[in-house]
Amino acid sequence: MYKQLLTALLISGILLGFTACDTPKKAGGIDLSLMDTEVRPQDDFYNYVNGTWMKNTEIPDDKTRWGSFNELRENTDADVLAILKKAAKDPNLENSADEAKAVTLFQLINDTLKRNELGIKPLLPHIESIDAIETKADLQPYLEENIRQGGYALFGFGVSADAKDSNKNVAQLYPGALGIERDYYLKDDEDSKKIKTAYEKHVARMFGFLGKTAAEATALAA
Repeated sequence: MYKQLLTALLISGILLGFTACDTPKKAGGIDLSLMDTEVRPQDDFYNYVNGTWMKNTEIPDDKTRWGSFNELRENTDADVLAILKKAAKDPNLENSADEAKAVTLFQLINDTLKRNELGIKPLLPHIESIDAIETKADLQPYLEENIRQGGYALFGFGVSADAKDSNKNVAQLYPGALGIERDYYLKDDEDSKKIKTAYEKHVARMFGFLGKTAAEATALAA
């Protein structure tokens, strides 16, 4: 079951392209106009700092959450896309340059015709590695190799700023995550049930790519 789940999650992984958007330039620093100074900070500091922004900001229809870090991601994506487009038009760009490698990767990601033609063939070596796991001892080298290739099975590893000393970077070990947020498995409201049901259908579809029958795929995804 664990091997099948690893394989299904591997297949269901997607690469997100960059989305272009026109973003006006803003001054740096804290935007005081977003504060609600009618609220006393000693009564409700959160709304004192964010109140006006919360009153006037709507979550975009295609988002489940929205905040300053989401805006930062959107703006960064737009900047990166502009850099990629400029590099792609440069006739003097050397193939060995980092910009050329980034352009090649971006074009491969967006070549949906080729991706559809290949299907899951590029994943077959990984699926075979998962299928070869028979014992716990077999699992460890797979996870080690998975991490080296940028995977995130059971745990993740990276380097980032030390939480107690931002002047230095340290190795960070992160716990693994579920395919959807944990709360969707625990909450009993209709929206959570709807999302969990849709996710199970998605996972069952992934098992279908492995040759499972509809009944087998549904049982494994449940």
